[in-house]
Amino acid sequence: MARISNVDLEVGRAGANEFARVRFRVNFSESERELNIPFLVFADLYERDGARDTYLAHDPDLFAAQLPRGTRDDLVGELARRIVRPNGDAAVDLDVRRDFDFGDRENGNEEYIAMVSAYPDIRGDTRFSNEISANLG
Repeated sequence: MARISNVDLEVGRAGANEFARVRFRVNFSESERELNIPFLVFADLYERDGARDTYLAHDPDLFAAQLPRGTRDDLVGELARRIVRPNGDAAVDLDVRRDFDFGDRENGNEEYIAMVSAYPDIRGDTRFSNEISANLG
């Protein structure tokens, strides 16, 4: 089954634009390479308000169901949604950057985390990025 690794999140400001960037790798098994199985890969950006919620990422149509713990985390937005195939390679590296308008959300340092998921025809995998503190004010 495909595995997601090397998930790295960056959040910041470039000139007048605020952005989020996530880099990660989707690693394929030998049989996935032989069958060239397509995977739906998506990444979402969350702001952590309190205790981290628990996520059930089991249905690509539902994204991730949240089981709130304390104050619910806020979904900032989708960073990526795409189909990838091994095409004979052992892994595919993705580097996704998206501009955001964080607006009133920013009031000093905030904690962000990206959730990256891969859904093949038969099974999926999810990994969280590192959590960072970013002052965009």
